[in-house]
Amino acid sequence: MIAPRTVTSSLGIRWTVPPLPVRAVALLAVIGATVIWGSSSVVTKIALTDVPPTMLAFTRLALAYVILRPLVARSEGRPARGLLPALLGLTGFAGFVLLRNLGLGAAPASHGSLIEGGATPALGMLLALALLAERPSTRRLTGMGTSLVGVGIAVVPGMEGSISASLGADSVLLAGTACFALYTVLGRRACAEGGSLGVVVGAMRYGLLILAPFALAELVVTGVPTLTPVALGALIYLGAVCSAAAYALWGYGLSHLAAGQVALLSNLELVCGIVVAAGLAGESFAPLQIGGAALVLAGIWYGTTSVTLPRPMFWRRVHMLPTAAG
Repeated sequence: MIAPRTVTSSLGIRWTVPPLPVRAVALLAVIGATVIWGSSSVVTKIALTDVPPTMLAFTRLALAYVILRPLVARSEGRPARGLLPALLGLTGFAGFVLLRNLGLGAAPASHGSLIEGGATPALGMLLALALLAERPSTRRLTGMGTSLVGVGIAVVPGMEGSISASLGADSVLLAGTACFALYTVLGRRACAEGGSLGVVVGAMRYGLLILAPFALAELVVTGVPTLTPVALGALIYLGAVCSAAAYALWGYGLSHLAAGQVALLSNLELVCGIVVAAGLAGESFAPLQIGGAALVLAGIWYGTTSVTLPRPMFWRRVHMLPTAAG
């Protein structure tokens, strides 16, 4: 439990805010990260108009590292080192971010939300079973299935046959999604030991080291990009919000929740992506998309909550009857 705190209003009125369970805070953290990432596909497409993909991946992670590194020092921690953080840097930062940029260079932004929101839960649960021996409950599997049906219903009205036109780019996006699913599962093992922010920053540092030579080579070939104000704003948003804030929230969630449960919540990215596309690109909601989004939310709620319904009185009486010996 998180300790309660006393709040004083401007009128001098004091009241005590009830504490939230750690699990509830972790769920809110993962939801917050997923909501942020729901906007990242559209913003990445904007940034890619001026910045090459490898340089964009390196720059946004470098900005995030500059933001998060002092926070680790302030908490008297240090960036994690070793094989596991290096694998996290390879999969969750260098691999995922770079492959995502490369895929979005040729595919529509909606495909990024579709593939990540649809594939991450299934891949995450399979990897969690294989690497962490996390056996998904029937409730979680039902929630995942319901959410995946919702993903399909929400995406079909806006596809317009464009998937076949960008099959190669979609494959790159799927490879990046597999990297992120592996990052989620390995991150659960690393963050569960405590100090999730140190794990995230340490993994981010390894990711920067992996990306640095490729970004430098790209810089030599393409030259220094000229950023428009819009592209600069997109780059800052990707670094400060989509990388620094979202990865820190995701790491906190991994320190308290099962990897499969965290992966299931990534379905929210599709819902948020539809909302962002409607707000920024003026796309309208089709009735099927609204229904699909509702199914996604219902599946996430069912798979991440545990509700025990009271048994009827007659059922409890039946179980109280003595059993005859055979």
